[in-house]
Amino acid sequence: MIAPEEEDNEPSWLDTEKDEQHRNEVEPLLFGTGKLSLNDPDENDGGANAFGVPGRSTSDDASETVASSKGSSQPTKTPKKQDYGSIDGERKSFWTLPTDATTPLKQSNKKAGDENPFAGASESSGNHKNNPAEKEADDSHGSNPGSGGPEPPPQNYCVKIFSTITVFALVTNLSMIVSQVLPMFLYPLDDFEPSLLALKIYMCVFAIIFIVVEVDNDSVPFFRDAVFLKTYSTRGFLYTFFGLVCFELAHSEETQKMIEESKRKYATFDVAWFALIDTIAAWELISLGILYFLMGILCLQNIPDRWVREERRIWKKYREEAKRWETENRV
Repeated sequence: MIAPEEEDNEPSWLDTEKDEQHRNEVEPLLFGTGKLSLNDPDENDGGANAFGVPGRSTSDDASETVASSKGSSQPTKTPKKQDYGSIDGERKSFWTLPTDATTPLKQSNKKAGDENPFAGASESSGNHKNNPAEKEADDSHGSNPGSGGPEPPPQNYCVKIFSTITVFALVTNLSMIVSQVLPMFLYPLDDFEPSLLALKIYMCVFAIIFIVVEVDNDSVPFFRDAVFLKTYSTRGFLYTFFGLVCFELAHSEETQKMIEESKRKYATFDVAWFALIDTIAAWELISLGILYFLMGILCLQNIPDRWVREERRIWKKYREEAKRWETENRV
């Protein structure tokens, strides 16, 4: 007795033959039947190195030559079938679209120069600054037509303004030192209370520190790294504080006692001018502190850090060239 054949209980989607059949039916609907040409029609290589179908020419003709299906020896021209994804017009592929990769470098630079005539000059100036040799040549000054020596560098008015502020700060600190030291030379130290004497010494020490900071001497690591002294806003805060201290010293009870004692000793001469020096130094400190505080709020810290240092470097180079010229032309 023959056993009945077993039924195939496996689902139809596991059949690989049906998968292949389904792929062949769906692929033309999803991707089309043509192929995207990867050849550049601008390259005239005779189709030898064509990327698409092997043996296919990359000519720009809209027709191709094929043999007759009837076996005739005369070739006939039939309209060329457009490939899937091809573009009608002069350009037959995406390779010739005007992009940054296909546009020549000189042509793009020329267009950029037409749109911005100063683009080339700015680039050349940027390269000029980055080159150390050309930067060194920049610092070299021309000859002075009057004396024949190197010509002085041009004046920068912004640098002059900040230099004037620096000079005013130096004079203010010197005034503070004089206002604190002078009474100690005119009266015995026993007449001063210890707290008042210590305060005057502290004022003199801070005045010396401010002078070193204003001169911008980076030889001392403490002053180079002291952000609290370098920043304009905090420096202005310190100046105003010491200005108020000078005001207090000028009108303190100890100072009034010294003035009264001076009146008794010198009946015909009122020795109260050292209190006047304290008052002048106080007004100078408060004015300088407000100025520095405003410059710090307006973010003007980078201007002297950049321009003043560059001006110093240029003038140092000029002095070296002038000294060398005098040495070479000395009779």
